[in-house]
This record gives sequence, structure tokens and C-alpha cells, in this order.
Amino acid sequence: MYATARIILQQKADVLTLPLSAVVRQARTAHCFRVLNGKAVQTPVELGLIAGEEVEIVAGVSERDLVVLNKASSLKDGQAVVVLPAKAN
Repeated sequence: MYATARIILQQKADVLTLPLSAVVRQARTAHCFRVLNGKAVQTPVELGLIAGEEVEIVAGVSERDLVVLNKASSLKDGQAVVVLPAKAN
């Protein structure tokens, strides 16, 4: 006989999350890149829980910030970026 169980260790509502691809971790620090005036701005963030492919952002950015979601590790602070329009579903 087999059984499947789901154990929830901690659950939070209304938290800000980013994909792991948007966060660069170095030693004990982490940052993401916000887009300001067409440039990538390296922004330190404080991480919380990691669930699957998403990580909770405790401090550093808000839901109003425009954040680079993919390949953040390939960017440099101050690098020019172009924001593409979202694809319609």
C-alpha cells in the first residue's frame, strides 16, 4: 500500500515573491535588478521562504517596482535594458 501526504511547514498570505531566476545570490547577500530610466539597477533584497521556483522577498523591493525576471545573473549594474510589452493571453 502507498500513501501520498502533503505537509505544510509554514504558510503565509499576501507576500511578495519573485522567480528564482530574478534573484542573484552571492555568499550571504542577494540582489535583483530593478529597471529605472532604461537601466538595470542592482538592488539588495532580503529573502524569506523558497517554494519551488519562487522566493519570498521580505525587503528591498515593492510590488510597484519593475524588476527584471529572467537571467538576472547576466546583468551588470547600470546596464541598459529594454522593457518589452507583456504578451496577451
